[in-house]
Amino acid sequence: MHTTAPPRTPPGHRPGRRAASALVTLFAALAGTLLPAAPSQAADTSVTVDFSTAGGAPTYHASGMIYGMTPNGSLPQDHFFTDIKWHFMRAGGAQLNNGGYATSLADYQTRWASALAQYKRTAALGGTFVLLPHDLWGADGTTNQGWPGDNGDWTQFDSFVTQLIGDVKANNMTVQWDLWNEPDGSGFWGASQTQYLQMWSRFYAKVRAATPPTAGGRRT
Repeated sequence: MHTTAPPRTPPGHRPGRRAASALVTLFAALAGTLLPAAPSQAADTSVTVDFSTAGGAPTYHASGMIYGMTPNGSLPQDHFFTDIKWHFMRAGGAQLNNGGYATSLADYQTRWASALAQYKRTAALGGTFVLLPHDLWGADGTTNQGWPGDNGDWTQFDSFVTQLIGDVKANNMTVQWDLWNEPDGSGFWGASQTQYLQMWSRFYAKVRAATPPTAGGRRT
């Protein structure tokens, strides 16, 4: 019986390797022509809310007002707060007189008297008062005043913070500190972003040092 030997493969010749290389080349070509290019940015995502599906009873955690009381805190009547399960009052005597501390101490005291009256009404209704120091400074979009730290001088601002913290503590107030409102609005902040960040850091450190947190995390 005669057998035929298989054909000899020349030295250095690897058919399997050549085939695999060809397939890699083919897939690379297909990927370049068939696959869409990756988008340069994420596409917009639409969100659908089905209001026919109940998610549970409302808890009213965000129910509150900004400037929702008369300057002396006497109005509106209680039911306007209780009817909406109200929790928060946010104020600082904005737009009273010609300004606040940056304009004159007398103007600050007018605004402070209003903030204090509104705080007392808020406390009586069981709400939380959010204090707005920028209003007490005078940065409320209606007055012309300098900004904390202008020309590298923090003297007036440091005195303002000392006055404000002292007034809060003297009246045994428990407040939430909204250190400065809307720094991207020219009526509330007219200096540089760097100066704003310096002011905020300075303010935060002084409030934190002077007002230890309560059990609920708020600073009094």
